[in-house]
Amino acid sequence: MLSAFGRAELVREASSCFQKMPERNLVSWTVMLALFARVGRHLEDAKNIFDSMEEHDVVSWTALLTAYSRHGDVFYACKVFNLMAFKNIVSWNAMLAAFAVSGHIQEAEETFKKMPERDLVSWITLLVAYSIRGRVDEARKTFNSMPRLNLVAWNAMLTAYAHGGFLGKARELYRSMPEKNPVSHSAMLAAEAQLGDLRQAQNLFDAMRDRTLASWTCMLTGF
Repeated sequence: MLSAFGRAELVREASSCFQKMPERNLVSWTVMLALFARVGRHLEDAKNIFDSMEEHDVVSWTALLTAYSRHGDVFYACKVFNLMAFKNIVSWNAMLAAFAVSGHIQEAEETFKKMPERDLVSWITLLVAYSIRGRVDEARKTFNSMPRLNLVAWNAMLTAYAHGGFLGKARELYRSMPEKNPVSHSAMLAAEAQLGDLRQAQNLFDAMRDRTLASWTCMLTGF
């Protein structure tokens, strides 16, 4: 039951269930810690849970790291990471994401290079970091180096072109995408609207079958 509340991110119900448990083990403690880390606004609760645990494993350490990261505290996220006796790919990705989200691109690059192994999440985290800051050259290099591409990667590269002002490149990439979703359409729509081709933006908007709040906002902002 506790795991079900945790997956549903029902903090009050999970906390009540946890308090009523006659016995708690590493799994139940870690479920609560991971829940507080994911939901946000519960950094102190996450720290209290971690400090109350009789033992820690890589999952609990990574959950605490994530809690600091989501709270915007990169310094303590890094401190936790350095204290970890054992790190797995999830731990490395969590530290990479902490640097990437906070805009510490150089530290994110260094972390990426030091990773003993990388998965798709690692590559996409770095790609998105470049993308949202319009660092097109680095984003393109990362995109081209990825061992496998998914829709998130395509959308991130499209966003990089849009933020960088490369409308022609964005159109070319958009046309070549093997699949698209509402995020793809909204990114392309934003590029058309922000870079001045309002007629093309209107045509794209009219053709969209799955208009989202983001797509409506793009049109209202563009016009």
